[in-house]
Amino acid sequence: MVTVTMQAKDRLFEIRENASVSQDSVGLRLVPSLDGTLGLRADVRRADDAVVEHRGAPVLLIGSRVSGLVANKTLDCKTTASGPKLVLRPFKGRSR
Repeated sequence: MVTVTMQAKDRLFEIRENASVSQDSVGLRLVPSLDGTLGLRADVRRADDAVVEHRGAPVLLIGSRVSGLVANKTLDCKTTASGPKLVLRPFKGRSR
């Protein structure tokens, strides 16, 4: 399972709020792109999803197809010149 830092959870919550997602069963799903990267899209929670919740809302949905791609990784948020950006990096210890 992926480890998600508090900064990443805050950013996912902001993205979910900005997308006007209000249903309790809808979160942001990690989806593979054609170029090999991962993206996010609003989607309904499925029975076999791993779910990361923050502030009482599902902020990240991870399906079985993607779970192996993010195993032993940390999802973090870093500040860039163009604003906050979610990044995956190798897991190096406890979540912040």
